[in-house]
Amino acid sequence: MVEKIIDMNSSQGHMRSTSYKDKDDDEEEVQLPGFRFHPTDEELVGFYLRRMVDKKPLKIELIKQVDIYKYDPWDLPKPSSVGDKEGYFFCRRGRKYRNSIRPNRVTGSGFWKATGIDKPVYSLEGEARDCIGLKKTLVYYRGSAGKGTKTDWMMHEFRLPTTDNSTSAATVNAKISDQEAEVWTLCRIFKRNVSYRKYTPDSKQLSTKRQQPPINTSSKKFLSSGI
Repeated sequence: MVEKIIDMNSSQGHMRSTSYKDKDDDEEEVQLPGFRFHPTDEELVGFYLRRMVDKKPLKIELIKQVDIYKYDPWDLPKPSSVGDKEGYFFCRRGRKYRNSIRPNRVTGSGFWKATGIDKPVYSLEGEARDCIGLKKTLVYYRGSAGKGTKTDWMMHEFRLPTTDNSTSAATVNAKISDQEAEVWTLCRIFKRNVSYRKYTPDSKQLSTKRQQPPINTSSKKFLSSGI
């Protein structure tokens, strides 16, 4: 469904772009006038991140691949023309030490610090509402660890659960290796005082929040690791 919308927007954007030739004849990126990229957590994990791990790129690059830890948050590449003031990036998770499972989240001027354990992202389709991904919230600190100053920059880091921690066979794609699912993340980065209102749960999310199914024992163990 999302692909159909993208294809439709692509064709409309191409048609409309002819009227903007006087403005910029050499523009390389396809412009989508009036389109704003505001995907839900479920869409980010179940569609965009899933396709990235599956190596099925979209015709339009809505989310760029960037090593976000090479940049301070205010120096990150500007959001796509179809986005807003928040940025969306695919990023490979580096390791803090060669034999460690802890990710390296240090940048030039500071570091990203997790605010808690991973939260499950559920599919709202069907009755089972499977856990299709994991979401971690991080805050950016300027300075070194232990002496850093908290800033208003925040990040939501999404990743796919590994096979052993999926709640049902429907959430596991045989073509996706656990290693690939663990390496790739999708990050939403924004400044808190600007973007907090945008992530207020909608009525559908609020109605299902109280009915979230319990996470099985293996998932709880995985989430509590805080990786």
